[in-house]
Amino acid sequence: MAQTIGIHGEPDVRPAGLRGVAADFSSDQRAFKTASWGKAMMWIFLLSDTFVFGCFLIAYMTARMSTPVPWPNPSEVFALHIGGQDVPLILIAIMTFVLISSSGTMAMAVNFGYRRDRRTTAILMLLTAVLGACFVGMQAFEWTKLITEGVRPWENPWGAAQFGSTFFMITGFHGTHVTIGVIFLLIVARKVWRGDFDQERRGFFTSRKGRYEAVEIMGLYWHFVDLVWVFIFAFFICGRASICGEVVMSETTAHAQSQTVHAQAHTGQQHPIRLYLLVWGLLFVLSAASYMVDYLGVQSYLRWTLILLFMMLKAGLIVAVFMHMAWERLALVYAILLPPLLVLVFVALMVSEADYTIFTRLAFFGAGP
Repeated sequence: MAQTIGIHGEPDVRPAGLRGVAADFSSDQRAFKTASWGKAMMWIFLLSDTFVFGCFLIAYMTARMSTPVPWPNPSEVFALHIGGQDVPLILIAIMTFVLISSSGTMAMAVNFGYRRDRRTTAILMLLTAVLGACFVGMQAFEWTKLITEGVRPWENPWGAAQFGSTFFMITGFHGTHVTIGVIFLLIVARKVWRGDFDQERRGFFTSRKGRYEAVEIMGLYWHFVDLVWVFIFAFFICGRASICGEVVMSETTAHAQSQTVHAQAHTGQQHPIRLYLLVWGLLFVLSAASYMVDYLGVQSYLRWTLILLFMMLKAGLIVAVFMHMAWERLALVYAILLPPLLVLVFVALMVSEADYTIFTRLAFFGAGP
């Protein structure tokens, strides 16, 4: 048996492991006893948004594999002319480091929020918003540069016409999420600075009492924005057309299997600050390694193996530590992770069936005129 604390501070005795999952889902109250409805609903929203971004990235990979025209080389498309030479992907690398920095400051804000350090929490959230605004600004500069160079949704000077439409759709949708996140970061930071959560002042739109858990819920959304950029960077920015048809996307990855849950209302997700700093540093190292794969011109299967490896490691660290999935109850973990994994299996089966179908048609009817 495992004893934890519920969201209202009451003792919560439950079986460990899968028995605990069964006990949670068969409860006559609610399944996620250590997560409020606000937090659970944010996870469900992020899960639905995962499927939306997944559809966009799958559509991008489909367009890229099906076009007979060579796909534009990202190292050339996203290069900046600095010091008399073209530096490949330098702006994209800076944008990645800025977004990872904002994810680190957001994780620290959640930690200090549950410590009820109002001033530090507000400052860290404002710093996160500033970094997010810088990211959007650099994305606007990138769009302006490409549009000036002739990139349109229906054409571009470098190759396949589908490049422009997929690029503007995916990065624009992600940039919209970042912009919305910046706005809500400012709103929540203002409430923290005024002391609304210390006094449990009721919200403007609802009668619910304000708690510092709102900072963590805001953090879940912001870390998701960072997580999505990890996949965009890996599949859209760093990928070349050499073997992209042999890669199947994995939408979410996490290794959250912990059976220990902490108090949410009174202590919250308080973990050693050095843990966040360590993960923060690892994310910088992994992002630098991903950039070096393209900068050094690594090709073929080694290229995609390294890109996928670094992508999985970054996604796992963000979900498990920054989004606190490693400390949630297994019922919530399985409810969030199983649907994307099942969809991934379904996509893999469809890809296998598509490959078999095209192979059969080529074998019996030939390549055609």
